Amino acid sequence: MEADQVWRVWRRLLREPRLSERIFQPGFVEEAAAWGLSAEEARIAAAYGASPEGTRWALETYRFRLVTSTNHAVAYCAPLTYGVLKRLEPDLREAARLYLDSIGWVDDGPFHYRACARYLDYLAARLPQRGGPGVQDILRLESCTVALLRSLAEAPPSQWRPSTEREVPASALPQACFVRTGTGAVVTTEYTLTPWLQDPSEILASQLEARPQHLLVYLSSPQEEHSLAVIGAAAMHLLEQLERPRSFTDLRNLASGISDEALTELLGRFLKQGVIRLAPVAHD
Repeated sequence: MEADQVWRVWRRLLREPRLSERIFQPGFVEEAAAWGLSAEEARIAAAYGASPEGTRWALETYRFRLVTSTNHAVAYCAPLTYGVLKRLEPDLREAARLYLDSIGWVDDGPFHYRACARYLDYLAARLPQRGGPGVQDILRLESCTVALLRSLAEAPPSQWRPSTEREVPASALPQACFVRTGTGAVVTTEYTLTPWLQDPSEILASQLEARPQHLLVYLSSPQEEHSLAVIGAAAMHLLEQLERPRSFTDLRNLASGISDEALTELLGRFLKQGVIRLAPVAHD
């Protein structure tokens, strides 16, 4: 037996519960071709089946660990979604098992945010219908948060602004240019999530107001936890304009109806959060 071939067969057994159970039953080799196995692969699988106690222990241990790590990933990386799951699912392990079975028992190892992102995608197609108002917003918010943190996992040092650079005197802002840093993202919800965000024990227990809300998720530095801030429509529009460098004057012209004082306050807040930075001033 070639080691590489043995490994590929074993990976199939780990990821395909129906196949792994079939190898312990009589007549498996005769129908192995129906499972897409060559004669040599069937012989390898049959060898595993000849030691049912040890093979079952290894398979069950692998799957037990994946179920556990999947629940740990969502509890740590998406705690609000985990709160929804605890209220909707009578058996969290069984829910995770069904999910893992649907994706072929993929093992993400220590990459918990990647595992969580995949589970959130799966849940987004299932939980909102059962949980009612606000659940889709929770999933959207935490999917965005996970995506932002994953995108910043290997960000170069130049993407982060030292705290000293985030404190800019208000008097200097009218002469400055600004641009987004990529360390923040805005999520617009259908319902106002504030009551659930302030007290997660209220998730699904209290009704939400059917009013859209703009939430800024941001990570000020690699040494800090990510944060969340409620922003208005004008602030969201301002951030959208800063995909490329713009001067204070440009922003004042684009953000009609905002006073210079309000614009200065918004820019100062975004600088402090690290979601924008000062950009070189263009000279004609």
